[in-house]
Amino acid sequence: FHHDTSRALDPQLPTHVVISNMDQGADGKFRALHNDKIHEQMMAVGQFYRNALAINLERLGYETETDEKGLVQIAGMNAEVMSRFSKRREEIKAALNERGMSPDHKNSALATLATRASKKPVERAELAKAWADEVKDLGLDPKTLLDGMRDLSRVQTTHSNLSPRDLTTRAVGFAIAHISERASVYSHSDVMLTALKYDKAVDPAIAEQVLAERLSEKELYAVTRKGELHYTDKLNVQLETDNVRMM
Repeated sequence: FHHDTSRALDPQLPTHVVISNMDQGADGKFRALHNDKIHEQMMAVGQFYRNALAINLERLGYETETDEKGLVQIAGMNAEVMSRFSKRREEIKAALNERGMSPDHKNSALATLATRASKKPVERAELAKAWADEVKDLGLDPKTLLDGMRDLSRVQTTHSNLSPRDLTTRAVGFAIAHISERASVYSHSDVMLTALKYDKAVDPAIAEQVLAERLSEKELYAVTRKGELHYTDKLNVQLETDNVRMM
């Protein structure tokens, strides 16, 4: 389901996905689903969504930028316009500052709930006029703004010289190397999230295949922690073995 405004009535396109809490087994009977795996992979699922959004924007002719957190935006967007039409974000930041809270994920989620206004009916024509007046107040022409962000000549196929398999294998390799420098045991969801941030064209299904192959080849070893799949790797096992031998 697509909406077209934030609760502060700024133009936004939030997407809501509804999943029925049931599945039909081979015996024809319907049963409830466990959604714990969705929660474990929540950050990776969100990054996959943002990657798909970036790829589709580029197909429409927009150039995109991705920051270190994996957040996507259209390149060339006027910063003042973004700030003017981010009133909800400003409300949340103000609430955090007022309470002296750090802007981490948990605190931001709490501030979002605490400052959320109730939904109300809106006259779309009046809202569109108000948005147009705000843009005009900023001294910007919408067409000029759009043309500045869109340039079909700059659109290129990402890593066209690499197959989806090779690209995803490289991203998974980077993710394992990057995380294992900082932790001897790391979660499946962290590997997937890091690989997806490494390149927006990463295919999650192929990434799962690559990880399964590394397990079968003893490059990775599976560990279960708090019910979630974790990994350690051959190098970390060797380091721990050497440490035990030395002690």
